[in-house]
Amino acid sequence: MGYTMNANRERWSGRLEVWACGSFFALCALTLVGGNLAVGVAEHRAESQREQAARELEDELTTFGRAQIPTLQQLIDDLPGWIGQIDERCRRLADELTRLHRIPRRDPDYQTWKKQADELRVGLTAARSQREELYLEYRKAELAPAGKDAFLQRLAEVRQECDRTTEKFKQVVAEREKLGRE
Repeated sequence: MGYTMNANRERWSGRLEVWACGSFFALCALTLVGGNLAVGVAEHRAESQREQAARELEDELTTFGRAQIPTLQQLIDDLPGWIGQIDERCRRLADELTRLHRIPRRDPDYQTWKKQADELRVGLTAARSQREELYLEYRKAELAPAGKDAFLQRLAEVRQECDRTTEKFKQVVAEREKLGRE
């Protein structure tokens, strides 16, 4: 009987050691993971704040664009839709070409359409950049009233340039739609 009690004690003692050791490692792991979770939460919160600030800035720029440079803002609003239409047509053409065992990159119409979409993307980036520059000039003119006349003159120039740019992009889209119908 003494032998059995000692064997049971040793068995229970070994289990307790395993449990204590396992619990210690689990506690260490939770501490490390908990620390990483806190860092992850903080990073996520900072990213959310950056995204919120970017959305607010874009809203402010859009409001400025609609009030001060409506032609340019309309172009900025319309270009993503035009680009999306061309991209969709390119995708469908690529699917058809692939289905016929042809390489889309080698098709002249596909290349032309892709080039048009790329030109529109460059134009969109330029239009957004121009809007930002005008917004900055506007804010500077608000802060220094002496600069207001120069800003108004620059605004008139930009409006004319925007009208020309808008017409150019409308021509590209019209050409693209004409090619799409043929």
